Amino acid sequence: MFLLDSSTASLLAGFAAALLLGLWVITYKAAKWRFEFYYLDFAVGFLLVSALAFATLGSFGEGVTSMDNIAIVKPRLILMAVAAGAAAILAVLLQLAFASIAGVALSFLISFSVALAVHYIQFLVVLGRGIPVFAIGAAVIALIAAGVALSAYSAYAAELRAAATPAPNTKQAPAGPSTGIGMTLGIGGGFVLGLLFLVIRLARVGDIEMQAYPIALFGGVGALLAAPVYDLFFINVPLRSQNPARIGRFFKGSARQHLLGLAGGLLFGAGYLLLLLGMYGETLESRMRSVQASFFGYGAAIPVALYGIVALGELRSSRGLIFAYLSILLLAAALGLSLFAE
Repeated sequence: MFLLDSSTASLLAGFAAALLLGLWVITYKAAKWRFEFYYLDFAVGFLLVSALAFATLGSFGEGVTSMDNIAIVKPRLILMAVAAGAAAILAVLLQLAFASIAGVALSFLISFSVALAVHYIQFLVVLGRGIPVFAIGAAVIALIAAGVALSAYSAYAAELRAAATPAPNTKQAPAGPSTGIGMTLGIGGGFVLGLLFLVIRLARVGDIEMQAYPIALFGGVGALLAAPVYDLFFINVPLRSQNPARIGRFFKGSARQHLLGLAGGLLFGAGYLLLLLGMYGETLESRMRSVQASFFGYGAAIPVALYGIVALGELRSSRGLIFAYLSILLLAAALGLSLFAE
């Protein structure tokens, strides 16, 4: 089984993970497809890359393989790995749903800021670890960043509603994005994402630890099993004024759209695995600390937000841009402070 054997390798894996956990958003924007359909292909891509890594790198070299590891761990750990994948794919769905009405910049800023705060609160309360002043400070600054981003979204939604014009032959303007729905999606996605590290940790607690490749594999299984169930809600209860998404249209998507969905899942799954490899290296000395893992995992929000603002032209109004850039600075400060929290 191929594992990282130095702290330098783990940190490089963390940087690569942060990049991949943000890059998948580009495939979503390029697909130009309803997020409900993109999401199903995304879940398949997540499982594919996890299974490929399990069958290759997980069986590489001499000694214990990934299959050997599965044979000796307790079934409870496997269930927790499945639950981690189901939680990860739920967070992705909520981010996609929010991005469909508010853009990727605000979706990631709000979700990841809330996630960072939740992560450090449970780090202190549930695990009883960390330096309180730094952990609480990082959580508070992250919550302020989320609040500023929510203010940007509120301004953005109000501008869209004000600029909406009535459709031909009607007197009623199309409904703009609901502030309440957006806030619920952003906060909900962040809460789930913030608990993800705890669930992954529970997949390791036992007499014999589960290694990164089995965690990723069963995470992919959990994601694929849970994705259609989660997706049914948004298929039947569309956001804004969209028509309900008929599942039959998924099979009428172009090859390009399906491939971009798979590519998004592959990128996300690769980032998920790299983060696991960095967290659970071959030796204790080679493993990233929890704060470093959260720095790379949640730090992906910053390049994604900049991509949305600069490349996609989101939040063109000056007020929304000021709030968004202030939120980016606050999230960066929270991430920096979090490095001292353990």
